[in-house]
Amino acid sequence: MDIHVQPSDEDLMLRVQRDDVEAYRELYNRYKKRMFAYILQIVRDQEVAKDVFQTVFSTVFANRDQFTYGTFRAWLFTIAKRTAMRAWTAEAPSRAAAGMDEVYDPIDEDDKTGHDVILSEALRSAIEKLTPEFQEALRLRYYEDLSFEEISEKMNTTLSLAKVRVTRAKQALRKLMVPIAYEVTS
Repeated sequence: MDIHVQPSDEDLMLRVQRDDVEAYRELYNRYKKRMFAYILQIVRDQEVAKDVFQTVFSTVFANRDQFTYGTFRAWLFTIAKRTAMRAWTAEAPSRAAAGMDEVYDPIDEDDKTGHDVILSEALRSAIEKLTPEFQEALRLRYYEDLSFEEISEKMNTTLSLAKVRVTRAKQALRKLMVPIAYEVTS
């Protein structure tokens, strides 16, 4: 009975460190769909996501000797998160200028009143001022409706830190929104 056991990600990475191109190709194939989806969630633009995706896998190969311990998946997603966040932050001015932040607009265009439009635009602007980590925490919690456990996994952090980031993001957002909300409702 010949049972084919697939090598672990970590075993493949050890082979990649020895310049095994087939092992690199196997890791790429294992993660390409999940990685692209993850990056796209952060950058929200297909073309930027494609660029980040290529950068991530190039970085993995170029820095293969830096992988020394832990899980390959965690290492890979940390590289992806940092690369995507840098790209997302770099694209922020053009997104704001083009008015392309629909992801942060929970109000359907057809249902907006004058106050809704002002608050929606203020919310979009306020969220844009938050750090990328806070923006991601809010997006995962309130727009993707993920649990704190799922958020901690997506952000590659502890459960406690995921809760702290969501709480602090809400506090920062509240400070930015209170003056605007007061002005609109007065």
